[in-house]
Amino acid sequence: MSDPQFHTFTTAVVAALQADSQIGVAGVNVYDGPTVSGADDAACIVVGGSFDDEQTDAGSFDADWRTDGGASATRDETLRLNCELRYWTGDADIPAARAGAFALLANVSRVLRATPGLGLSALLWCHITSGNVTQELRSGAQVTVAFTVTARSII
Repeated sequence: MSDPQFHTFTTAVVAALQADSQIGVAGVNVYDGPTVSGADDAACIVVGGSFDDEQTDAGSFDADWRTDGGASATRDETLRLNCELRYWTGDADIPAARAGAFALLANVSRVLRATPGLGLSALLWCHITSGNVTQELRSGAQVTVAFTVTARSII
C-alpha cells in the first residue's frame, strides 16, 4: 500500500467501537465525524470530530521513507485521529459524570488494545496518546474528554 491510511483507519475505529458490546451494542452512539451539534445523548463518542461546531479538525497524518538497506523501500505513516466523548448525568454530580466519562474512555482504550491492528494489514499499533477534560453543569453534570488516537502503519 502506498496511499495514506487515514480514511481506512478512521472507518475501522468507528466500526470497532460500534460493534463493541460495552459501547455501540450497549447503546452508546458512536458518530463518524464531522462535528455533532445538538446531539442529546447521555453518552456518546465522536470519531474524527468534535462537539464544537468551530472545531472541524478530524486529525492528521504524515509519512516518511523507510529503507531496510536493500532495494526495497516502504513508508512509515503516523496517524492522529481526533475524538471526543461526552457523558452527562441528570443531576449536578460532577464526580459521577467524570467517573462515567473515564469508564467510557477506558472502554475505548480496551477496544483499541484488544485489536491493535483493527483488522488492517498495514497497521502496526494504535492507542490513546493524549486528552483534554472539560467539566460543565448543563441541566446536569457533563464531562467531555477530547482525546487523540495515534497509530503507526507501513504503507
